[in-house]
Amino acid sequence: MLISQEELATALTAGKVHHQQGRPAQAEQAYAEILRQDPDHAEALHLMGMLAIQGRQPQIAVELISRAIATEPNVAAMYSNRAVALSTLGRDPHAVEDYRRAIALQPGFGAVHVNLGAVLFRLGRHQDAMASFDAALVLYPADAALQARRAECLHALGRTEEALAGFEGALALNPGVAAAHLGLGAIRSGQGLDAQAAESYAAAIALEPANPLAHFNLGNALRLLQRLDEAITSYDQAIALNPDFAIAHHNRAFCLLQKGDLAAGFAEYEWRRRCPTFDDPRYRLPRPWAGEDLAGKSLFVFPELFQGDLIQFCRYALTAERRGARVRLAAPAAMHGLLQSLSPTRELLPEDAQPDDDDFQAPLMTLPGGFRTTLESLPGEAAYLRADLARTETWRARIGTKGFKIGVVWQGSTAPYALPLQRSYPLAALGGDRPHPRRATDQPAKTQWPGATDIPAARHDGGDVGRGF
Repeated sequence: MLISQEELATALTAGKVHHQQGRPAQAEQAYAEILRQDPDHAEALHLMGMLAIQGRQPQIAVELISRAIATEPNVAAMYSNRAVALSTLGRDPHAVEDYRRAIALQPGFGAVHVNLGAVLFRLGRHQDAMASFDAALVLYPADAALQARRAECLHALGRTEEALAGFEGALALNPGVAAAHLGLGAIRSGQGLDAQAAESYAAAIALEPANPLAHFNLGNALRLLQRLDEAITSYDQAIALNPDFAIAHHNRAFCLLQKGDLAAGFAEYEWRRRCPTFDDPRYRLPRPWAGEDLAGKSLFVFPELFQGDLIQFCRYALTAERRGARVRLAAPAAMHGLLQSLSPTRELLPEDAQPDDDDFQAPLMTLPGGFRTTLESLPGEAAYLRADLARTETWRARIGTKGFKIGVVWQGSTAPYALPLQRSYPLAALGGDRPHPRRATDQPAKTQWPGATDIPAARHDGGDVGRGF
């Protein structure tokens, strides 16, 4: 039976009351009755879409609100709410379009500027995100949380001093903005002020104890301060809040390894496979080795991380051979010369090799855990790798035989994570001949180690430090 427009309006009002008072089932019933009478009722469709958003059904929300927009295409709130659903579905670029349509229809819609800024930030468009937050700040100039969001953009853009002032300004307005404490902690971490960073992260946790990122960041600061037990506790709290927080598991593993709990540490380190930066497709090879008997089996091992890690952990290829495996080890071409000395029976493959005919496959750093390594059972060969005699003679001719000499591979990269020379021991104090710091670039070390003498990078055959071993 058809009902009048007045009755439809009454039903819509009733539905809104139920909706606002937290009774979604009754609200849905009221909206559904309206749509039975008028399937194109734009407001009922929009409100049903909002119920779908609140009920975590974003795809249904997009469909309902799209129907509403088709009927009434000039309502800013409809575009804004559809953008929320689109973002939930991971369709951020489409959400940006809807937020911009909403702003075009209603320029003073402050929440839309804020939400647009958040999506743009997530997309890595930090300058555009800051413009959106600036537009929101015109409407809400005393909003400390907005000021913190703007400071996050500045920090992402590398404008650290401005970001620092922004976070401090936000906290001056409102000390209860957890994001400002987190941002301040991030800047202090970047400046190497780990104790101060830990204080900032702890302040954020006091305000938002259910924020896994705050616990994770505190764990990172505590780890750098060598407060390993406290760092593990922080990572545990982050993981309790987000059990799939792979990088928290990863960093927790490092703490366990530093404490000497190798069994637990290497087991936890397997979470690296789920971290975004560990994207080698070989982690998904079909026959992963996890400690099974290797007698009479073939094992393909592929490298991880950096050349130093390969040098340290290639010894486990010998362990595998002693357990009866035929080992094939992938490695950078520049490392093959050195690795030839590891064993005459294991086979070296190109770095990106991906054979499919082995009984088992394993990333290099899985081997210690698979062999149940402890501090007492670490492979302890005094010299499992040996320098090429011809290259040894070449370097002896270059640096002479006088005095006591130590070669320091003090920096293999100029990337941000590379260790500065100041972290190396002051070897000049040991006496003997002058130190010869070497790294994989031609940039001089003298500015970082006064009195040092640089040796230009050797490039004659691609086989020396910086090009190979």
